[in-house]
Amino acid sequence: MTAEGKDYELKREFEADNPRSKLGLVKDLVAMANSGGGQIVFGRDETSAPGLDLSSAERLDSARIADLVEKYTEKGCVSLSHEIEVLPSGKAIVVLSVDSAPYPVVFQKDGDWPDRQKGEQLAFRSGEVLMRHSSKTERLSQQDMRSFLNDAYEKGINRVLAAAQVVREAGPSTSVEIRPGGPDTIRSPGDLLSLALSRRAHGLPYLLSGRELLWLFVRKHELGLSEDHLELVIESALRRPPTLYWWLLDRRADSLLVNRALSRVPDSEDRDKSDAAASAVELASLYLNEQDADGLMARLKRSKYSHFRSAARKYVDRERAVKRLESRVGKAVIGDHSLETLTDQELEAVSETVASQELRSATRGRPRKLGDILRALWLKRVYPSLQE
Repeated sequence: MTAEGKDYELKREFEADNPRSKLGLVKDLVAMANSGGGQIVFGRDETSAPGLDLSSAERLDSARIADLVEKYTEKGCVSLSHEIEVLPSGKAIVVLSVDSAPYPVVFQKDGDWPDRQKGEQLAFRSGEVLMRHSSKTERLSQQDMRSFLNDAYEKGINRVLAAAQVVREAGPSTSVEIRPGGPDTIRSPGDLLSLALSRRAHGLPYLLSGRELLWLFVRKHELGLSEDHLELVIESALRRPPTLYWWLLDRRADSLLVNRALSRVPDSEDRDKSDAAASAVELASLYLNEQDADGLMARLKRSKYSHFRSAARKYVDRERAVKRLESRVGKAVIGDHSLETLTDQELEAVSETVASQELRSATRGRPRKLGDILRALWLKRVYPSLQE
């Protein structure tokens, strides 16, 4: 069993109606988000896994916990997801995952609760920034501040180097216009993809963001994806998965190409570990042969990141992976319609609508909805060919 540490904590119980328990959870999740992300596992300790009652497990739904966190922080600062494993006893293990926050999350409201004997008790104060130091949640230290500043400096240098590389490759006779960054400064999807490939060739950060992938998806009819482009968007979408299964619809997205994209996941230094781990294991189950899948799982299990180690332990064969997909899709609805009842054309049309809405105004639930729609489309179009 993985030992507790900076990005991994075990909680045998969760008292959903206890203010102290809830505020302690908020405190730990924010600290993990500030420290690169992590997981809290409920219903388990270092020696046993008795599980939680299902009623308590349901109270740990990530959307509900996110609402709780946002009572004390700025809206949208912390990104959560969860998984529930029902044990033979009827109880459940809940894994609550938190992504790395792009900027330090500061509490905007005191987290306090009344105690009959001791009076008002504080879990955290407004204005505090908390971090994980080993398995402890503590206040921001001088070393933490230096790490934040060094990280920001490194990102700034990478942006400058990328711009300099573009200028150098343009040549002395080319007119270069410098504009502020963002998707609107890219004239076409091809420009975005070419820049990303150039950055990869020069050892610079190159993965596309979630909004960039949405933009490409919405403008997909303008794309003339080369095989390198396709591999790039699949590798990027492993970290930001709402559009992942669209790119897998391409007939060139075979086991060889998917394996190349997956092979870089264990060594990646990007911070989107939770989604990358889950997506990598899912695609390995669906696309890789036994030898390649075993090799990838072995690398993930040796990773220093608990997200990768935990995900690798959940690897299943293709048949069970497809059943999981079918179960997920079977529970999803659009309006009054189950996704399973929609045709290919209807699924594609509604996916474009959902993606366009999300690109205009980001929400918490819409990306998952888009992912389910495209999974349903993949099951209809691609999975039958994998069985041949």
